[in-house]
Order: sequence, then structure tokens, then C-alpha cells
Amino acid sequence: MNRLDLERLATFSDSVRDSTLKRLRRVPIGRENDTVLEGMMSPADIAAHLIGSDEGIFRASRDKVLVGKGLGAAGQRVVADRQEYVALIETLVRLRETRREFILAQDDHTLAELIPFDTLSGKGERDLASMIYLFLDHEIHHRGQLVVILRHLCEIADKESV
Repeated sequence: MNRLDLERLATFSDSVRDSTLKRLRRVPIGRENDTVLEGMMSPADIAAHLIGSDEGIFRASRDKVLVGKGLGAAGQRVVADRQEYVALIETLVRLRETRREFILAQDDHTLAELIPFDTLSGKGERDLASMIYLFLDHEIHHRGQLVVILRHLCEIADKESV
């Protein structure tokens, strides 16, 4: 992958994160642990899960293995107050830049390295480049969940204001 392509990928990564942050910030105060359905992740769960995902791809690159079982379940992260939730968001802001730097630091050799994985989706191995794309897709998936949660929370807020 040439330098321009890496810069484009890093810019796309930033856009994905910016969109996620926008939605996380729109969660009404006091609703950080709320969800739409039993067993669905809350905004706090999603924020913590995305932090773990970012840290996971960095570890996978360093350790040459990805273990991802037991990550991202409803109720794994319950925040006590808005301050604790904002701290999660601030961590995602910092990781946005770390992820950008991580992507830009790659070269053809590191992107082609095969990394074994053992996740909920099964076992196998993928090259680092594919993993980066999959992790971005993963964040986009959870951003979609946030949209559903926000719509639900807005409906609740509308009913409460009547």
C-alpha cells in the first residue's frame, strides 16, 4: 500500500471515529447505560468495547496474535455517572490519533504479516491490512447500534417532556 493509500485509510479511520464520537456525545445525561432491548449493548458498553477493540488491534500487531473472546457484551461496562462516561469518550478521542499514527506507521511488510486469531467468529489468520479494515467495519456496525439506541432514547425524552 503506498503512502497516499495509507493516508486515505487513516483519514477514513478518523471519519469513522468522528461519527461514532458524535453519536456517543448525543446520548442524554443519565441514559448512558440504557439500551433498546434486553441483551443489547448500551452506549457505555459500546464505548468501552471500541476502546478494547482499538487496544486489541495494537496488541495483535505487536504480539502477532488476536484473542477476542469475551469482548463486547451487554452490561460489561456500567458507568456510575456522566463524568465516567465522558472519560470513555475522551479515551476514544485519544485513541483516534493513536489509531491514525498506527495506520500511517505500517508498510507493505507489516500489512502483509499474517496474524492468527481466535474470536467469537472463529479461528483463523488474516493479514494485518485485512484486520484493520475489519476493525473499521466493526466500529461502523456498532455506530449503527448507537443510531437505534439514540432514536429510542429521543422517543423516551419526548414522552417524558409531555
